[in-house]
Amino acid sequence: MPVEVKSSKELKPGDLYEDSLKHPCLCVNRNGTEVSGISMVDGSYPRCDDLNHTTLRRLTVEEAWHWRIHGPRDRELSPHQQWWEKKPAYLVNPAHYLENLYFFALYQVEWNEEALQRLGSPIRHEWREIESFIEDKGSTGKAVISFRVFGSERSGRVKVEAHKTPKDWLFDDLTLEVDGEKEPLALIQNGMDVTTR
Repeated sequence: MPVEVKSSKELKPGDLYEDSLKHPCLCVNRNGTEVSGISMVDGSYPRCDDLNHTTLRRLTVEEAWHWRIHGPRDRELSPHQQWWEKKPAYLVNPAHYLENLYFFALYQVEWNEEALQRLGSPIRHEWREIESFIEDKGSTGKAVISFRVFGSERSGRVKVEAHKTPKDWLFDDLTLEVDGEKEPLALIQNGMDVTTR
């Protein structure tokens, strides 16, 4: 049976674990209470979780493979989260897109020098503070994501807008609104990176 991780010290790079979205993951880093890994479901990275705000579980190789092919043995996930169920390409799990957009947006903020200066390092996120909207029409669609981030000095909100093409989801705008500041920090505008890392 999976074993709950009570401290990041119980995981090391190379270990297998279940993240907050129940993906089987390969641990690649730990920093304080935060653990990051690569999903064995779709290869998404970085998948960061803070043990102060969520629960992770260690997996054996057999369990990780079972999670990848059949889903968790002891958890029931909603239909749109069931990555192991085959779907036509144009109906692929919309939540999967939102999740990848979310992690990519978080990565952009975490590695942006000005964002680090405004918030303070390290930057962490909060799953319970996510707001999202997605409209998927097959070959077209749009998505809006908003989530809170917390630095060592200040906190803020990341806002993302993206659209779907026949091949992929693409960013339109990505901004960071720091609490107490009037002007947001623009990272992506009209699909273009407007910052210097």
